[in-house]
Amino acid sequence: MNAVKHLLYTLCCCLVVMQSCVKDPQDIPGGLIHDPAFGMQALLDGQLIMIDAGIDGWTMLPVTDNTGELTRYNAVLSQNGCISACTPAWHFRFYSRNDTLSTPGMTFLNSLYTGEKSWVSSSLERDSFYISLATHPGLFMNGFNYWQDNNNSSTTFEHAYESTVGYQQDINVCFQSLAFTGCQYRQCITFDPATSVPCLTYIDAVLETPRHLVLYARPQGTGPFQIDWFNETIGSNVVIPIFDSSAVVYAGLKVTDARGNTTELTQTIRVRNGIVDACYFPISMSSTLIENNAPHWFADKMEIAYIDPQGHVWRTIDGIQEQDASLSITEVIAYEQSLFPNKVYKVSLQAKVRLFNAESGQSRVLEITHLRLPLSHP
Repeated sequence: MNAVKHLLYTLCCCLVVMQSCVKDPQDIPGGLIHDPAFGMQALLDGQLIMIDAGIDGWTMLPVTDNTGELTRYNAVLSQNGCISACTPAWHFRFYSRNDTLSTPGMTFLNSLYTGEKSWVSSSLERDSFYISLATHPGLFMNGFNYWQDNNNSSTTFEHAYESTVGYQQDINVCFQSLAFTGCQYRQCITFDPATSVPCLTYIDAVLETPRHLVLYARPQGTGPFQIDWFNETIGSNVVIPIFDSSAVVYAGLKVTDARGNTTELTQTIRVRNGIVDACYFPISMSSTLIENNAPHWFADKMEIAYIDPQGHVWRTIDGIQEQDASLSITEVIAYEQSLFPNKVYKVSLQAKVRLFNAESGQSRVLEITHLRLPLSHP
């Protein structure tokens, strides 16, 4: 009988020890009492992720620090209480401008409510591009030639157009030539500088028979292309009937590339005694990214960083987010069970963003369906 009692006592002790290993608040580093509500459910490139603080060694810790002009409110989701150089780990960082006129608590709360799209953070979203478009002198370049900037209605009487354009601002310019030979040429270009490749075109004219002039569109940019001739013909070429040995044709077309960039071209094509002259002015472009990493651009922004088990870093700020990217906070409530000296808030968040790996150039889509993380102000 004593042996049975001793066995039951040992089993009970083991059960108590096992239970305490899971729920003892001292096992959750940083002073957060175990709460499965801290954690994340998400899809990473379609693969389901479910992480709860306090389970399988995962913890969710609030970290606050100053980065010069800004205060960074950071929640670190990692294993075994790690907050630095952790693999794997998730970092959710909110940046707010330091405001000496407000209490830390008010600054913290004000930084959380700034709207959905403004939370998607990328240093590239504030960058600008130095653009140079140039024409190349040729047979018909003598005459009245100029660039017209339709963004601000300025013109330049040079063969090169130079401008600095901000992110999400399309370039809309035209080059026009009225040459002394009677040649007329006009190409208007609209493109997003973030694509780095404008949509350009020229017309190749061939007299395939004495009575048939064939015009071929030669688009440049990102295919596939949609080609619309001004005579309502759709396709890569159009046939023009010629009735005399000499003729002048005013051709025009619009080309749209796969990125939505467009160009519209009108030009004179002359036929004289079996010889075809097309007013062709080749245009080239160079685009240089001007980075702007000033800290104040990060105020009221959020950054998500993922360090995978292999130590590769994936961040929202290392690339340009897509137009349908979103990140919204659905709830902010005080977390009363915290052992921290400063109040901890439980923040609920949903997101659809792209994570970029700067070393490999690859990216991954992160869709957070449910995330509750702790944030604290100093």
